[in-house]
Amino acid sequence: MKNLAFFLMCCAALIAGCRWADKPQNSENSEGDTSPGIRLFNADYRPGVKAARLSIDGAACAFKLSDTTGKLFHAELADSTRHFSISQSTDEDVHVVDFRMDKIEHGENRTDSVGVTLRLNPNPVWDITLKTAASATDFDLTPFKIRNLKINCTAGDVKLKLQPVLPDTWLDINSSVAAVELRIPKDAACEVETDSSLGSTDLEGFDKTDDRHYQTPGYSSAKNKIHVKAKVSLASFEIKRF
Repeated sequence: MKNLAFFLMCCAALIAGCRWADKPQNSENSEGDTSPGIRLFNADYRPGVKAARLSIDGAACAFKLSDTTGKLFHAELADSTRHFSISQSTDEDVHVVDFRMDKIEHGENRTDSVGVTLRLNPNPVWDITLKTAASATDFDLTPFKIRNLKINCTAGDVKLKLQPVLPDTWLDINSSVAAVELRIPKDAACEVETDSSLGSTDLEGFDKTDDRHYQTPGYSSAKNKIHVKAKVSLASFEIKRF
């Protein structure tokens, strides 16, 4: 199983490199370089913005999010062989930010991982979509108001820390050949729907309601709730309490 997972991860990394290798480069709204090898991307925050939607797409990266910013969105890219672009728009009253990889320079060692540090403004309610391949993701989302979080991960590790600050927080995870760890408070109300194929699920402190559904004690009477839908294939999904 481990050998198969390692083989599939290597294949995914190579596919990811090909996937982004020939896309046109576009660095719209990039702040440019601050030091050799460092590039900044920003989306400005306008007071009064109540909702924001963020889409992130990249491969062979180490994504980290934990800090806040006075901007709406801030990213630091510590590598010159990956080319990201950022675009902004509005959808009615929602500010939309799209941050994606456009290109990987051709080379012999393009399966290495590069660090991408992200920061968000804590004021808006956020809907976030993350699509990664052969990457590591470490998101501490406790400083933010998360309404929807969608994770699509192939061949990588995902670590999430989340607390329910809204009446409903929705988390949709689709992973293959990956390890996903979710940390939530000990007193958080959470329900989980699982769909596992040749994978494993470990849910700390949950009661099983049927073959695919789990809930924390006192879930039905809680004010704020986390709803999780996890589909894993050749992967592991684990919830820990803090």
